[in-house]
This record gives sequence, structure tokens and C-alpha cells, in this order.
Amino acid sequence: MDRQQLEQQWQRTVQRKNMGTRLNIQHPLEFYTGFDDSCHMVLATVSTHQQKKFTNTKSIACRTFQQDGSYHYVFTLNDTAKKEIFLDVCADIINYSARTNNDYQALTALCSRYESWQEMLGRVRGNLLSEAAQRGLIGELTFLYRRIKENPGQSHDIITGWQGPERERRDFVLNDLWYEIKTVKQGVSEVKISSLAQLDTSEAGQLVVYQLEKTTADKPGAVTLNKLVSALSKIISDCGSGREIFIRKLLQYGYEENEEYDKNSFIVRDVCVYRVDDTFPALRLDTVP
Repeated sequence: MDRQQLEQQWQRTVQRKNMGTRLNIQHPLEFYTGFDDSCHMVLATVSTHQQKKFTNTKSIACRTFQQDGSYHYVFTLNDTAKKEIFLDVCADIINYSARTNNDYQALTALCSRYESWQEMLGRVRGNLLSEAAQRGLIGELTFLYRRIKENPGQSHDIITGWQGPERERRDFVLNDLWYEIKTVKQGVSEVKISSLAQLDTSEAGQLVVYQLEKTTADKPGAVTLNKLVSALSKIISDCGSGREIFIRKLLQYGYEENEEYDKNSFIVRDVCVYRVDDTFPALRLDTVP
């Protein structure tokens, strides 16, 4: 079930207190969509097993109660401005926990997955990315956007291959070829490689360097971090679980939509691509004391 199907489920749900509509899906757990007495969106699941209670985040409240021998787990959206993230969270925990064999395994998987979302939501709350971090993310998103536009049928694999937010050695690994993405200000001729291991490999890859110029919002081709995320969200809107993966990786990176990001506009002035192989002039671990 993707987020669009889940949103349609809420649209079919009567907005009345303590009423819900059961999701018609194959899953070890029962799920219901509904609304609380303040018309806030609610996702609930029922299990015969008990798990530890969740703590609330700024936008999502969680509560657990026992009724008629079953345990009810209820997730409520308190901040309507975070509806898109709430839909992504709900779709992701449902899909992730569906890969199990019984309700106990499903509930355990759901709780583990939701705790990961909690950690990411808590990590980004109130913390803005620096301008340098914005440029770095814009570079990776620009690469992601262009690859998906060129290969729309491979959207899911390209999103999955984006490893930068997970702090892996390579920013992207696609079709057995890796890519390291760097962004620099216009006119800068140096990039910083954070460790010897990044380019010390026998496998061929590419170093992709974007030159960004800070500009005004009305300049043709100018983008902000928010605009680029929005553009990517649109072209992967029918990508199923790929969109949830994309949102989760943005949160891992430390990004959450904020109007402050609209104050910094950039334009890609140039891109240089270097093939990294045995002939590339990189420092190697076995040759550096």
C-alpha cells in the first residue's frame, strides 16, 4: 500500500469520533484509519501481543491501551502541516511489517520501524542545515533527479542506491558502478575527500563535481532545497515504496521542509565528471605511511 492509497482510505473514512475504516490488505495485523474528536488523522492497529509504549514526537502522538483482551496502538497526527510525512510514516510501517509471518513478528517489526522514524523526526526537529550542508544535499539531489529523469523505469533502484544519507563510503551505488558527489562554489577548483578509503578501490567509479552559484530566486534555473525536494517528490509520486524510502533518507540527512531554506537559491553552473580507476591520481591506503 502506497501513501496515495492510504490517503484515499482516509478520504473514505467518516469523520466521526471513535469510528474507523479497516484497511482491506493482506497483513498479519488489522489496521484502521479514522479521526479523533478534533478531526485529527488517526492510524490504529490491533494485536493480541503487548509492546512497549512509544514516546510522542512533535507532530505524532502515540498511545496504547487494552480492550477486550487485545492491545490497541494508536498514532495521531497532531500537526496538520506534517500530513505528508505522517502519510509516509504510516505507509512505511505498514509495508515494512507486512513482510512477516504472524502478528507478533509484525508488531515487533512495526515497533522497530516506528522507533527509527521517531529517531529521525526527533533529530531534525528545529535543526536547520548549514548553507554548506544545503549545497551538499542539493548536489546529491541534482544527481538523483537527473538519473531518474533519464531512467524513469529504474526510480526505485536509483533511490535505493542513494547511500549518502546513511554515511556510507559512496554517495551512490548503481548497477555495480559507484558515484561520489561533490559540490563547490563557482570558481573553486578543489574538493575535499573526507578519507583515503573513499577513492581507494579496485572497482571503477565516478567523481561528480557540481559548481553551484548562489543567486536570486527569480533567476532562470535557480533552485532551493525545498523546490528540488518537491520536484523529486512529483516525479516519484507513483514509485510505491520508493517515495517512503526517499523521505526517510531525507530525514536521515537531517532535512525537513522549512521556509528558511527558500532564502538560499542556487544554480548549477557546471558539472565535471572524473572516472576513478587504477589510473586516477588518488592517494592509496597501501602507499601512504
